Amino acid sequence: MYFRIVFSIILLGVLIFIINHAINIKDLPQTILSFPKDQLIVLITLSVSISILKAWRFLILLRNSNIELTFMKNLKAFMASQAISPLPGGESMRGILIHKETGTHLYKTTGPVITQAYLEMLSGAIFALIGSLVFSSLRAPVLIFLTLLIILGIILNSQIALK
Repeated sequence: MYFRIVFSIILLGVLIFIINHAINIKDLPQTILSFPKDQLIVLITLSVSISILKAWRFLILLRNSNIELTFMKNLKAFMASQAISPLPGGESMRGILIHKETGTHLYKTTGPVITQAYLEMLSGAIFALIGSLVFSSLRAPVLIFLTLLIILGIILNSQIALK
């Protein structure tokens, strides 16, 4: 557990270092204020809508694992996990927050969290594959990653079938 905390702190430190050298923090408010307001509103609305859809999918995964939770509590835990984790998507904290909300054992929340992460990687790989039709230099790495994800899915499904 301490390794994860130390790793997260180191990762956060590296991100702060990179961002600090790549972005002039003093110009950031002016840059945000100069961004076209109508485009900013559309992008924020799109981002929130995608997060709500992901939270809904996660709620379906939780209910398939017999974890009862209201949509609003799930949405709160989902949004909080995205905000507090330096890792993409907040998967590292999502299981803990669901455990805190429902009292369900952590091992029971692991399945939905891993499934959500797998679906996110798979959908990202499919979008990258579509993008590789335009940028052909991405095609080989995307196909390798997609193949590895499919193999991982087969392994996970065979492990589930064995139980």
